Amino acid sequence: MTVGAIEAPWAKDAHGKPVATSYTLDGNQLIQQVETNKDTAFPVVADPKITWGNVTGTAYFTKSETKAIAQNGALTAMGTWALPPGLNIYVSSHAAAITTTAIKARSADHCLKLKFAAGLFIPGEYSGGCN
Repeated sequence: MTVGAIEAPWAKDAHGKPVATSYTLDGNQLIQQVETNKDTAFPVVADPKITWGNVTGTAYFTKSETKAIAQNGALTAMGTWALPPGLNIYVSSHAAAITTTAIKARSADHCLKLKFAAGLFIPGEYSGGCN
């Protein structure tokens, strides 16, 4: 019985050119490796690293993604004014917590991770395998 499937990894540089990438297994974690070289135009966009349990899932962001979230996360919170009352508070509070954690992770040379559980986005930091 198949419980889930993982598509082939992909990565593209800033010019849309494919970048060599592959998955590796580290215990029970699937890690995407991206092989850049002197011709690679940054930033590189790649599949996010995502894990999923029976009820919850976690998305792991790279250092460059963490930096972008830290720098631009406040824009998301500011844009919530157009949402209906209640939803605007829900989204802006999550955006603020995620942005704050991304800033802390970046200053510690770590990366952002987001756990999805019961309709909540629970931000955290990680450093193992953080590129």
